[in-house]
Formats: sequence, C-alpha cells, structure tokens
Amino acid sequence: MVSRRKVIVVDLDGTLVKVNTFPKWILHVLISSLLNLDFNTFHKFFLLLALRKLGFISHHDFKFRLIDVGSDDSYNITFAKKIIRHINPNVIRKLGSNGVSYVLSTAAPSCYAHKIAELCDVNWYAVYCSEIRDGKFFENYGKNKVDCLVSDLGKVECLEFYTDHHEDLPMMQYSNSVTLVEPSMKTIEIAEQSNIRLLNII
Repeated sequence: MVSRRKVIVVDLDGTLVKVNTFPKWILHVLISSLLNLDFNTFHKFFLLLALRKLGFISHHDFKFRLIDVGSDDSYNITFAKKIIRHINPNVIRKLGSNGVSYVLSTAAPSCYAHKIAELCDVNWYAVYCSEIRDGKFFENYGKNKVDCLVSDLGKVECLEFYTDHHEDLPMMQYSNSVTLVEPSMKTIEIAEQSNIRLLNII
C-alpha cells in the first residue's frame, strides 16, 4: 500500500506575507518600466489597468492578460525583494522542520510568486501559482487549489492549511486542520459554519 505524502499548505497573500501582492506588483512594474524607459511594457500594463478600472474586462481576464503580456524578469526580482519585507514572522516560526513537506499555494502570478518563495527561509516541496499552461490560463484559486495539489502530488494528506480568507474554503474543507492568519470576522464565521477544524488563529 502506497502511503500518502503528508503536506502543510500555505497561502501567500495575507498569510505568508501581510499584503495583497497583485496590485503592488502592477504598480511596481508600471513605475519600474517608466523609470527604465521601457515604454512597451508600461503602455501594455497601463492600458490593461485602464480597461479593468473602466469595467471592460473582468479580474480573471485582467490577470490572464497581464501574465500573457509578461514583464522583464528584473522587475519581478526587485519586487520579490520588496515584498519579503512584509513576511509574517508568526507564520514563518510555525513552519519548522517536522518531517512534512511544505507547499505554497497562491492565486498570485507565477512570475513573481516563485521568486518570493525562493527568498523565504522555508524548504518548499512545491509552489503552485496562477499561470498559463499549454496556452490556457490556470488560476490557482478556490477549488483549483485542491485540484492542483491532488493532480500533481497524487495521494496526499494536507495536515494543516494556513490562510487568511474564506475564499480558500475548498482547501480548508480538504485539510485535516486550519490555521487562520489575521482573519476577518466573516472568514471566522464561514469557517465555523462549515465545520472547519480550526487548529489556531494567529
């Protein structure tokens, strides 16, 4: 009988780091491209941002188009170095070496999420992000987080899941226990109403 891999899954925005990285990344790319006279990148990002603000494209399509357009990798590296300053020490302290595999699972774009993961003092077994796969946009969000974990690792047992938001309810339900990180009252209420086993609230 093949034993199931035991993992601890950690969300990024609002959990591993205390900020929402996506809007900060967009602003960083806009400023960096302008300072570097990279008008091609600046124009593409600015146009997509305008379309989103005016309601012509959805958040899902907005993210897909930004990832598809891409940005200079140097912008993503400098952005990751800025974001790492917002690491949540309360979460990092709990991710010690205890014989399990750590997985970072986030809806953030892979272009910078992997770089943030590399700068963390955590030995990640896997990092799952939103990305374009075989020409199609995969958003690692909601139930997709569970599907991605299972399809990639096969027989897997999520011992604990760290998150700040009720939109991660499918992964909460899949996990043996959940640690909520600085959650809103709405998130706590939804978790309790869904009979989620809350291990801790930090």
